[in-house]
Amino acid sequence: MKDLNRDIEELLDKGFSFEDVRIRLEEKYEKELSFTTISYFTYFFIVGFPILIVSAVFLKFGNLTGIAYYIARLILLLGAMATLKGFIGHFVSVFLRREKFEEEFKKVRRLREADYGKSSG
Repeated sequence: MKDLNRDIEELLDKGFSFEDVRIRLEEKYEKELSFTTISYFTYFFIVGFPILIVSAVFLKFGNLTGIAYYIARLILLLGAMATLKGFIGHFVSVFLRREKFEEEFKKVRRLREADYGKSSG
């Protein structure tokens, strides 16, 4: 999505309407705007979730006493924090990419309409 502005400008210069440009660019950047795109935060979820499950099983079925119990609880909490960070961070990064896409599109549209108003008025 680094060349989003350039792509918008090129399509508008070719004579496409704003709605056609939006549809074409959504198709072009479909993978980057989808929820299946792996981001930095997704790795926290991929690592944290199995740790969370394994540590929960050890706490439930293991006969842990003393310091081992507290270490298992600490690992459970770290796994839960990593899982939560990965889950929420993944969706936040997707929504931020979508928001950036919309903002760039709106910015170019406002600039084009302002330039058109200056040249015709």
